[in-house]
Amino acid sequence: MATASQGTSHNQGYYTIVLTANETSVDTVNNKSTVSVKLELKSTTKRFANYMSVAYISVDGAEKTRTEKSLECAFNSTLTLCSWSGDIYHSSDGTKTVSVLGYFKSPKSGNKTQYSAGEATVSLSLNLSNIPRESKIKSMTSSVDAGDNIYISVNKAVSSYYHKASITLNGQTVTSSAFSESALLQVPLDWCSFIQTNPPKKTNVPCRVTTYTNQSCSTQVGNTQYGSVTICVPENIVPEINNFSVTPYNPSTLDSSISSLYLQNVTKARVNATVVEKYGSETSFEVSDGISSKTKKTDDKILTDTLTASGTRTVTFKVTDTRGRSASQSASINVLQYNLPMISSYSAVRVSKIGEEYVYDDEGEYIRLNCSAAISPISGVTNSAVISAYINGEQFSLSSGVDYYTAGTYSKNLSHNVTFRVTDLTGIVSSVDVEVSESKSALTFEKKTGGYDAEFFRGAVPGDLKVNGKIKLPDSSSAYVPISDFVSETGTSGVWNYRKWNGGIIELWTKSLSHTIAWEQYGSLYVSPFDNISVPLVTEILFVSGDALYWRHYNWSSATVKSESLAIAIRYYSVNTNGDGETLNFQAYVIGKWK
Repeated sequence: MATASQGTSHNQGYYTIVLTANETSVDTVNNKSTVSVKLELKSTTKRFANYMSVAYISVDGAEKTRTEKSLECAFNSTLTLCSWSGDIYHSSDGTKTVSVLGYFKSPKSGNKTQYSAGEATVSLSLNLSNIPRESKIKSMTSSVDAGDNIYISVNKAVSSYYHKASITLNGQTVTSSAFSESALLQVPLDWCSFIQTNPPKKTNVPCRVTTYTNQSCSTQVGNTQYGSVTICVPENIVPEINNFSVTPYNPSTLDSSISSLYLQNVTKARVNATVVEKYGSETSFEVSDGISSKTKKTDDKILTDTLTASGTRTVTFKVTDTRGRSASQSASINVLQYNLPMISSYSAVRVSKIGEEYVYDDEGEYIRLNCSAAISPISGVTNSAVISAYINGEQFSLSSGVDYYTAGTYSKNLSHNVTFRVTDLTGIVSSVDVEVSESKSALTFEKKTGGYDAEFFRGAVPGDLKVNGKIKLPDSSSAYVPISDFVSETGTSGVWNYRKWNGGIIELWTKSLSHTIAWEQYGSLYVSPFDNISVPLVTEILFVSGDALYWRHYNWSSATVKSESLAIAIRYYSVNTNGDGETLNFQAYVIGKWK
């Protein structure tokens, strides 16, 4: 350890001031030394006594001790003026030079100056021991995947020193065992739980290296050294999909015979899977069938949208975690072509029952129902339609395209709600609502009397007539004209005038129609110039001239459709008993259906 001494003589060499400094101990851990300093007065051939004297010691510019008292010094003796001992801290590199100063003053007294020690200053520099400091980090892994090792090496200050390295993340610390020059520090794989964001899928953590004097690492040397390392989530840390399968998800209404099928416009594909989230990263789900996709955070039923395309479809299930890592699985399914049942046509109108026949009548208390349905075939399965109608909540079973006449009575003074419903094996219902209105006042046309040239119906022809409801004829029969219907075509054909309505009704009338018939015989009067006219809704034949006791039309409802025309049976009675060859002249009016 270091020591230094310095003296100076004065007052003609009778006295010497001596300053001594010693390094008495070294603290390597705390980087300091203990230093002792002493200031002495030595005499030769002179002495003094009872002189008030002052002495002090200064270390590194700071006064450490002072003495002020009467002193006595004998011949050829040494007198300790003052002393000090204390700790001196070294520089960060372990070095230190200490400057020390000593001062003494003894005043003169009269003419006996030779006896005084006088005034003197002495100084010295003390180089303390060099204290070895902590080791420095030489190299360190800059980036590492969780689960792998960090490599650390140091430049040792002292060959006998040992070290420990440690890293900390989210309050968890991992520390290496004691090492001399290098070490491997393993990053726990479960630290991925603390790195969940996307980006960056990594995080920076501090790495500390501490130096110790011994292998047991009980005595630290110097300060801890710091570095930084980036910990990344390994690329193989992705969500996991297990037990993956795809099954049809159908409405509960489906018949058991088709419940396991994929049907276009009906079925959703259901994904069955177990998703394993990795190290705390939450996942979101996405399912798609190649046409549409949907994303949901969590769901006990992972479903596609309704499958709108038939054929072989690919269902893909994709999971993505909060780190942006994804996994997916796919399966092929066969979607059968299918369209939902639909009502193709329908009607609900008031009718009256005349005998066994039903005729359109706005004041009728029966309702005629007609509904046609279209259903889609299903491969391998016989599909069938179930058609129902509900009048004021009462159910009626219908057949497609077949008229059904209700047996109950429905007040003409009230409207009635009708709902048509059609379903098939899917149990999916298509419906439409209709209101059968209360009866409206009918428009009545009256015949003019007399003459061959008289108009058949007042205001009926010529010109346009728009009717919203029905036409009431003189014989109390009626013609139904659909609401918002309109005339699509008018014209003449031979002796006939005609008017076609867009809804399918045709009107025919003529002022010049002749027919020759044998006495008291049935005959056929061809009243239509058009093909394929259906059975008339309303017919009226007016006798104009001819020898006849009377005549009448016969059984209009049994008029038959022929390819060339519509035949109506008549019966004639002549004035003469022999009436063969009698010719009758008529006017005629017919309402039928042209489509």
